[in-house]
Amino acid sequence: MTDLGRMDPASIEDVAHLALQVGRLLFENGADTAEVHESVVRFAAAFGCEAHLMVSYEVLLLTLVAGGQFRTKVGYRVPAMNVNMAAIADVSSLVGEVANGRRGMAQVRTQLEDVEGRPPLYGRWVVVVALGLTAASLARLFGGDWPTFWIAWLAGSTGMWLRQELGRRGFKLLGIYSSLTFQVASRGPVSCAGWLAIPRERCVCTWDSAF
Repeated sequence: MTDLGRMDPASIEDVAHLALQVGRLLFENGADTAEVHESVVRFAAAFGCEAHLMVSYEVLLLTLVAGGQFRTKVGYRVPAMNVNMAAIADVSSLVGEVANGRRGMAQVRTQLEDVEGRPPLYGRWVVVVALGLTAASLARLFGGDWPTFWIAWLAGSTGMWLRQELGRRGFKLLGIYSSLTFQVASRGPVSCAGWLAIPRERCVCTWDSAF
């Protein structure tokens, strides 16, 4: 473990770069945000750094603090989500070895590049269909009937395909989702109820968008 008081700027920069790579590989291969956060914090701590990570839908933002200095870096954009438990297992195992002092910076860099260079374990259409099936199964578990199951499968598959396609074409997904959220929120529940043909009196609450 590196002494916290002796971290030089170059070392902090290297740790930040590799920590973001650890987080991105976990995130884009299907790990949840809690696991991504825990792994990045644990990895940085092994090199004497305190990590503060923010995970958004398509990018990771990391701040490292060590020896009275700090570095803030934005990771590479995540173009599309995948499902690869083997990659997650390999990266998690590497983080554990680093935390136990059995891997240095050069070894970590080599192993991360090896994981990143592997071809996807599953094709994009397998991921689309599987995640659509996941959404449909959840709908069924929560009491949905079979028509709801198929609608949820179609919606989940379409959403995943759209996520992959927009990411591949370089669209800023966060901006698109933020715009849609604002449009829905600004119209209020009554307007949304109108889109869904729900009677006004059945709305839980109403408000006027006067601003």
